[in-house]
Amino acid sequence: MIAAWRTSGQTQSAFCSTLGLHPKSLRRWISEEEARGDGVPPPRAVGFVPAVPPQASTMVRWLLPGGLGEVRAATPADLAQVLHGVLRNLR
Repeated sequence: MIAAWRTSGQTQSAFCSTLGLHPKSLRRWISEEEARGDGVPPPRAVGFVPAVPPQASTMVRWLLPGGLGEVRAATPADLAQVLHGVLRNLR
């Protein structure tokens, strides 16, 4: 996730807003990486799943455990597609 943010050219806030993440989550991951000094992603990182911000005003939200943030989607079907991508990357 950190590498994706760094290559995006966006500010932390803009990057997180695009993905529906809380900026504090990204800042925490960056701090953890810097504290380790090795550039290795946090152990819970599952990879980057591209998402397109929905155009609709209604959103479906899934709050991630442990205060990691949230995932937003325009419809339950869109949310399921994002979660499928995340789970696929866990293997």
